[in-house]
Amino acid sequence: LGSASLLRVLLVVVPIPLGALGAWRLFARSGSERAPVAAAFLYAASPLPYNAIAGGSVQALILYASLPWVVAHVMSMMNTYVIGIPRARNGAVISLMTILAFVIAFSPFAASAVIVIVIGFVVGSFLAGDMRGVPALLVGTALALAGAVLLNLPFLSELQSWEMVAGAQGSGATDVPLTTLLTLSTGPIGSSVLGWAIFAPAFVPLLSGAGERFTWAMRIWGTMLLTWAAAWASVRGWFPIGLPVLEVLLAPIALGFAVLGGLATMVLDVDLVGARARRLAPAVVGAIGLGLALFPLLAGSFTGRWELARVDLATTYGAIDAPSEDGTYRVLWIGEAHVLGASSISTANDLAW
Repeated sequence: LGSASLLRVLLVVVPIPLGALGAWRLFARSGSERAPVAAAFLYAASPLPYNAIAGGSVQALILYASLPWVVAHVMSMMNTYVIGIPRARNGAVISLMTILAFVIAFSPFAASAVIVIVIGFVVGSFLAGDMRGVPALLVGTALALAGAVLLNLPFLSELQSWEMVAGAQGSGATDVPLTTLLTLSTGPIGSSVLGWAIFAPAFVPLLSGAGERFTWAMRIWGTMLLTWAAAWASVRGWFPIGLPVLEVLLAPIALGFAVLGGLATMVLDVDLVGARARRLAPAVVGAIGLGLALFPLLAGSFTGRWELARVDLATTYGAIDAPSEDGTYRVLWIGEAHVLGASSISTANDLAW
């Protein structure tokens, strides 16, 4: 069990089913038998984790796997059990602090993702006209985050630069189009054309939902819009500091689409029972969109590698680590910015040196 190869295999294999299980558990007590399946299916079908695998982003994979479990405890603080994990608020704070402490140890940017999610919930609650549970949400999340940071303080205090938090890439101004961010097609997996189809089921709870289902749809959309805004500001270079790779920044979007898909299934089971054809139209369009969104994922699954490199950096750069004669070589690093092992300068064609 002391093999580093085993750890690499687990980091690739475990996050996707673990994240899908967390998405399923969000709807386990929703009263709908199909909602947990839809949420888990949509989360596992998102191109984001597969692009993280292709780009070698461990932070993104860890955040992808843990985010449904984190969000479940955040939801429970609002004392609403349409989705989420029913439990007492004090227990939710302790559980959230424990999970965050573990995740922050491997992906420090997870704390920022939780803050964005909470702000999105507050904005969505305001727009939906339902502010119940918001004070408890703010207080509970603040306590959990503070506790998680304190538990990781010895580790965090040793970080010598922001690049150790955000990664070596340092998201500066790039030419990443907005369509790439909206469709999560940030790598070789996914399509900026068919990726739009996932929006069809995401709009169903807004157009046909009622009560708590509509309120939660507004909260999720609030989180997604804030996340897209942060990612767009990052690629345009509007932040004074570099941010992690796009797969890390957009992880809440992947979960948001999954939750909205689960809510759409609940709308079909509850709000549209016996509805006329005109009210069923959004649901039919959503189902067709879901099917179209899966084609890019199926196309990328044929090789079984998800564009993962066949050798690691230790093998590739072994000669550099042990040169035959000291001082007999110089190295020019050229490649995609998120793969290079140091801060880089971007050039044309998505390359950097």
